[in-house]
Amino acid sequence: MALADFWTSVRTGFRLGLPKCVISDSPRMTPEMMEEALNQPEIWLTPSSVKGYDAADFVFLPPEQVAELTTNVEGFLAIAKAVRLSKSSTPDQVNAARPLFEKIVKLLEFDRFADAEAFRIGKRIESDPLFPREDVVDVRYRTGYDWQGEPALKMMVYIRNADEGFLSSGMEVKDKIFELARELDAPYFPFISVRSEGDLANLPKVGADA
Repeated sequence: MALADFWTSVRTGFRLGLPKCVISDSPRMTPEMMEEALNQPEIWLTPSSVKGYDAADFVFLPPEQVAELTTNVEGFLAIAKAVRLSKSSTPDQVNAARPLFEKIVKLLEFDRFADAEAFRIGKRIESDPLFPREDVVDVRYRTGYDWQGEPALKMMVYIRNADEGFLSSGMEVKDKIFELARELDAPYFPFISVRSEGDLANLPKVGADA
């Protein structure tokens, strides 16, 4: 559960700095949103923002990404602990901690993965050599339950515009991703919807909305 704990810690630290009007669901991450959230260091510059981190929970990521994440977490934590002891942050501490926390937030990709399990499973699917990355522009993931109360993995797949061939291309991509998801040792049954890349421009929320 450490992955879920860390995920929640970072997500909470980041989102507490956002306006309440967008906290009700998972908004798309934009540069403006990142800027607004990190403009309040008293909220995110605390050890609790990276609580629960364990590199061993990220074995599904490439080693270089795990090493980078560990470096950023350790660097951030050292600054956050110093701030906690002094009861207030200095401009130098904020300037040093901000890029570290921003890198952590970006690596967890809250704009694509709605929860920790979706992140873990989605990254495993996309790391498979058979993942149709040449046809896929983006994928949004969310875990939950189906109409029978069984664990479900909901994916919204955005593929490159194929004009008249959209339906056939979409079915082919959908079948490939479905098989990759079913091969994992996860209890989630995959539900996949396919859309054109043009629909990304109007995407209001993150995670699969299928």
